[in-house]
Amino acid sequence: EVKAIQDQVEIEHAITQAELLLNELDVTSILPNIKQACLVSCNLKNDPWFSSQNAIELSNSLDNATLIFLDSIGHIAPITDTTAVNALIDLWLQLVV
Repeated sequence: EVKAIQDQVEIEHAITQAELLLNELDVTSILPNIKQACLVSCNLKNDPWFSSQNAIELSNSLDNATLIFLDSIGHIAPITDTTAVNALIDLWLQLVV
């Protein structure tokens, strides 16, 4: 029963994400209002959901962004390589704090 609930939640999340992409929710106009330090990362192999060009454009739209390209990390990097992502965030925080 727990597995069935997990599967349903994953399906609903995927549907929600797909609907947002299909509806093309555009938040680019508010990005310049974000003044906090931001870390933008992207897989070098051009993730089908978020390309390196998307990462560059996002980073350029933020006043205080650090852009890092990663190799061999999937779309959901905190899940695919927790150790590498945590090390990256720790290093980035040392630089910006």
